Amino acid sequence: MILDKMSKKLILIVEDDQAIRMIFKLALERKGYDVFAACNGQEALDLLKNSPLPDLILLDLMMPVMDGWTFVEAIQAVPDYSDIPFIIVSAYENQVTHPKGEVLKRAAGSITKPPRMVDLINKVKESIG
Repeated sequence: MILDKMSKKLILIVEDDQAIRMIFKLALERKGYDVFAACNGQEALDLLKNSPLPDLILLDLMMPVMDGWTFVEAIQAVPDYSDIPFIIVSAYENQVTHPKGEVLKRAAGSITKPPRMVDLINKVKESIG
């Protein structure tokens, strides 16, 4: 009997700091996830249009071009994207009290930067396995 191999989970990292993007990407790939990344919300939206849909998005809030709050508003407006879970990974401590904080109530969780990699991996596993 041949067993179907379980497909890898796909994660989109949306983070403007290149070093953080690479650290997250390497850590997640070592745990068996497929990962792609964008440096801001607009680049992430462009990637979503031309890539397989991710199982999870790791999202920074404070970014140039398009911040995390605006990105969340944009994906919630597109039915194909609105059910993609996301985890906020941000140094911004008052994310819920931000004027757009209401948008973020559907986040699968949040992690304060700089995170311990074990905490990041555990939060990802809790969200998508």
